Formats: sequence, structure tokens, C-alpha cells
Amino acid sequence: MKKALIIILVLVSFNVKGQRTGSFTDSRDGKSYKTVEINGSTWMAENLAYYSSDSWALDEKVLGRYYSYKVAKEVCPTGWHLPSRREWLDVLDGSISYSSDIYVHSSVKGFPLLHFTSNKNYYARNYSSKKQFLVREGVRFNKSGLNIIPASFWDRDEHKVQPPYEGKGLGVAALFWTSTAPNGYSAYRVCLDADEYKVTISPKDFDAMGFSVRCVKDK
Repeated sequence: MKKALIIILVLVSFNVKGQRTGSFTDSRDGKSYKTVEINGSTWMAENLAYYSSDSWALDEKVLGRYYSYKVAKEVCPTGWHLPSRREWLDVLDGSISYSSDIYVHSSVKGFPLLHFTSNKNYYARNYSSKKQFLVREGVRFNKSGLNIIPASFWDRDEHKVQPPYEGKGLGVAALFWTSTAPNGYSAYRVCLDADEYKVTISPKDFDAMGFSVRCVKDK
């Protein structure tokens, strides 16, 4: 009984915001991820970095991997799933307006769970043609405990991550697939934009780009 209690104390703790945090190890490759409980759901607090076909990486240890939608909807480990549009809205505390099939929020004060702290100048200085750079503490979207890094997206035509100073570029925006597909050719993606202090949730073609993935634990 004492041994079981010790294990629980190691894996589950509370951060400075009083949120329940923990960790999860993916049995497929042995990689471990921080987790955080928000509104009763357990989220990975890091981008998924599991290797799969139709996935790409710039620095997977820091940014995770970028996935096609076809892979994203199946890539989460057993017992976890790609979050839906509704689950992302719940994380955003429902403080999103709805217009023309696009959810938009541009008021930072209205975000109890997210805070924009990106620094695109830092990314520009540390981004090179060799695709090597560092990400330091603070260069992230974080207040929820999700620890979202503005990793941008993988341009499948150019075979690279969108660089700093270009629209939704590295250090400017974080983009994630959702499992919600309104038709046979597109799915909703979440975009957190530090330049415009805005979050949008809108449909994108399956094959357009590679986006990051966060997984949510099944209930």
C-alpha cells in the first residue's frame, strides 16, 4: 500500500496554479510527456513526437512532430485521442464567438486559460538553414498549463516549417489539428496567433499542411 502511494505521488502533482499535473509514457517508443488536467480532461502538455509516415520534424524534442490529418486522427497512443473542436473550445473556456463557421477570439483579457508570451525575434535569430535552434522558457503560450509553443506548421509544398516573419511563422503561431471534419476534404484546425492576439478555429484541407497534435486522455 505504501509503495502504491509513493508511485501516485511521483506521477501526479499540482503546479503553482493549483492544476493537477502528471506524466505519461508512450509504450510505442518510450517517450514521456507532461500532462495537465483542465476542466476535468487530461491533456498532454507537450506536442506529440511519435514518428509516423506523413509526419515531419524540425526539432521534435522541443516542437514535437507535424502530421497530416490522415495520420493525426489515428496517431495518439491507445487510451488517448485527437481532441475535437468542442474539446478545444472547452479548454478555451468557451470564450469564443462564432461567425461564418470560424471561431474567433481576439481579447486577451477574455482568456482565463491562455496568455500570449511569444517572441518571434528570438526565433528569427535562432532559426537557420540547418534547421537548428533553441527554444527557451517563456517563449510560449502558457497560462493554462498546456505549455503551447508557437511551432508554426509544416509547408508540404516547400518541405519546411514556415519561417519567422512570414504569416503564421515559427515563433508567431501554434497550429493544431482537431478530430472534427465537417466534410470529406477538410477538418478544423486551431490557430493561436501571438501577432494578432487571436485564436481561430477554422476548416483546412486534409492535405494542405502539417500541424501539431495534442492528445487527450479517453474518459
